[in-house]
Amino acid sequence: MFLIRPYLNSDKSAIYDVCLKTCDDGLDGTDVFPGQPELIGDKLVGSFLTLNPEFCFVLEEDDRVCGYALAALDAKQFYNKFDIAYMPELLAKYPLPAKDAQEMLLPAEEVIAGFHRYKVDVPEVVYKHHPSLIRIGILPSFSSDPSLVKKLLSCTLSALKANGSFGVYCEIHVGDKRLMDFYSKVGFLEISLGTNTIEDVLFFGRTF
Repeated sequence: MFLIRPYLNSDKSAIYDVCLKTCDDGLDGTDVFPGQPELIGDKLVGSFLTLNPEFCFVLEEDDRVCGYALAALDAKQFYNKFDIAYMPELLAKYPLPAKDAQEMLLPAEEVIAGFHRYKVDVPEVVYKHHPSLIRIGILPSFSSDPSLVKKLLSCTLSALKANGSFGVYCEIHVGDKRLMDFYSKVGFLEISLGTNTIEDVLFFGRTF
């Protein structure tokens, strides 16, 4: 029996687990980040749960969280709060790896180093028709069921629309082919950035 419901604080560890098991272009990334079970969750989903829990939803099967849809109604405002309230805690939790410039970093160390040089960079053209931001994650064994994805997305979009939004976007790394396919199947289209392209990042959006 599947259930879609609002996020509860007690769901955090389960959402982090789903995030870890879907972070490698939709596949399990546990072996990619050994010894750092919270790292990828802190990077990808923690900010939504901390800053915008009212627009976070979970997909459950028999009381087990198997997916989530996390959104920010006003992406610009979300990123302002991200810089002020979330990123400083992240940097304190994950100090810059103490390695020489020529030393190769492990995947976890690369993520941490990325925190320390991170800068929000969303072209203004994205916000014009897509003021809200979304991130969806569903365990691979459930993501093949299009009805579950559509119901989870519909619930989240309805909440955003009821609060004045008219469009939503997501950020996808250029190498995440499965993720591009996933969002494309539920009505997201790549947003044309013109000359304002961002290295290694694509923006997919959907209006409503």
